[in-house]
Amino acid sequence: MVNSQPQEFVEEENAPAAPSPFRRILAILCLAPYAMLGWLRFSQGLTYRNYLSGLELWPGPLYIILSGLAIGLGFSLVLLILIYRAHFAAPFARMICMLFLGWLWIDHIWLGTREAFHYQLVVNTLISAATAIIAFVFVRDRDYQKEGNHDQQ
Repeated sequence: MVNSQPQEFVEEENAPAAPSPFRRILAILCLAPYAMLGWLRFSQGLTYRNYLSGLELWPGPLYIILSGLAIGLGFSLVLLILIYRAHFAAPFARMICMLFLGWLWIDHIWLGTREAFHYQLVVNTLISAATAIIAFVFVRDRDYQKEGNHDQQ
């Protein structure tokens, strides 16, 4: 006589987790400040363009404006895609997050001063860790699959 109950328990144990609306909401709430800070950088760059030009900083206010626009647009697009649960939302969000981290470190290593780099190293490391956690823990592929497809992997 074969008991099928233990085998069913093993199958349920290995079954993939169902989509989590909590993780989706948490990812959206965590990524929203990135978009807001990008738009803030863009608007403040426009507002203070003359002042920043007078300081003769390198690379100049145009860099601040364009980088703010890119960050604001990129993360706003990620938020829209996450909200509408597009099937490519998870890889796209990871790509934007990794592009952002690449820009962050390039900006601070090659465009910043040595003193600023050392002072901001802890903050940049925390930003990098938080962004990686959001991209790889909060944004999961199965949360953005169609309702009936989360059983098929």
